[in-house]
Amino acid sequence: MQENTNKSIAVNSLILYIRLAIISISGLLYTRFSLQALGISDYGLYSVIACIITFISIINTIMVTTSNRFIAIAIGKYDKEEACRQFNVNLVIHVLIALLTIAVALPLGHWYIVHHVTYDGDMHTVHTVFNVSIIAAALSFIGVPYNGLLIARERFLVFCSTDVAMSLFKLFFTYLLIDHFEHKLIIYTFIMAFMTAFPTVVFFAYCRRQFAAI
Repeated sequence: MQENTNKSIAVNSLILYIRLAIISISGLLYTRFSLQALGISDYGLYSVIACIITFISIINTIMVTTSNRFIAIAIGKYDKEEACRQFNVNLVIHVLIALLTIAVALPLGHWYIVHHVTYDGDMHTVHTVFNVSIIAAALSFIGVPYNGLLIARERFLVFCSTDVAMSLFKLFFTYLLIDHFEHKLIIYTFIMAFMTAFPTVVFFAYCRRQFAAI
């Protein structure tokens, strides 16, 4: 038992370190490629308007830890009903947070854009960037309980491989964006939104298939 536990800890730790290394290196590169593809003005605009994604990713990290704690305690007690209840409560809370985010952030964000954002291009583009970013961020909230369940079940390979795949996908398309496509800011926004929301789809599909009864 002790040997299996130590082996599991070692493997999971290795997976997490590999994930951290790949994401860190990719992050440095795609930031450079993003600036090169968009230019100073559009990249600065995206950083201001869509920074909500970065902010929400920090919140999600905290919320995943919270979700994981309660679910893991129930699983540790071998209480499937309690684990299921904790997961469902977390899911309802995060769905409500996602809806609240859309309801509050959209009108406030558009008011801020109209009154305080200066942009040389089409202002409709600014509103589109903001709308897409908020919707993607809201969808990422819904994925938090599923991410917490994966951690509680020690399925680190699933969420780590998803993060790595999305990071490499983002790196590839930002590099491709340098010399291809028009309306680069809009395309870049949809790519970033896809990167933010897609893990939720993967986690949902995996958890519903593997942990139907928690």
